[in-house]
Amino acid sequence: MCPPKRLSIESPARRDRKEGDWAVDREKQIGEIANRLRQAREGLGVTQTEFADQISISRDRLATAEDGRSVLRCDVALRACRQFFISEFWLATGAINEKEAKAGHRTDFGNRDARLTMALAVEQAALACPPGCSFADGFDPYLRRAYCQLAGEQKGLPRVAPLPSDGPDYPKNAINCLILFWHSELSPDQWEKFFPALVASGQSTFAEIKDK
Repeated sequence: MCPPKRLSIESPARRDRKEGDWAVDREKQIGEIANRLRQAREGLGVTQTEFADQISISRDRLATAEDGRSVLRCDVALRACRQFFISEFWLATGAINEKEAKAGHRTDFGNRDARLTMALAVEQAALACPPGCSFADGFDPYLRRAYCQLAGEQKGLPRVAPLPSDGPDYPKNAINCLILFWHSELSPDQWEKFFPALVASGQSTFAEIKDK
């Protein structure tokens, strides 16, 4: 016969300490996400006004999100990541993938893989985030798994997911980001041949579309 289980009664003081630790960790995470958002915008060389306009929020709202005076919501974070090719995983964790996150490795926006967006804004997972949910609270339970699955399918490239409502800035951002990845994979000699061919092909395609 199994011995009776001992009931573990947690003292109110210990429970309060745990809740206090959670609150401190959450505030730290929110602050780190705010810092990474600002780091990404500055790394892209985009003003607060330009950045805010492209994701349909006010400059003041962006400013408060960047300095931690307001919490960055999931929907806003996901729009920013898709529009500017910022990795949702990096914005949430500071790491570029699960392996790096588990090892405690963090990187800055200068790392090319911090641009690996999976365009989660267009995924069903984004709809699972409750209205008003912060990115800090929503990434792990609603978005992390979807990101990792899509990243495995993309094989080291950012996901381009245009929408009918996109203006001219989205394709421009997409091309600039993809050029960054292509350039890093090619030798200088290969790049000298590849880039002019890319430009010529783009001009030809644009002319064909324009004539239709």
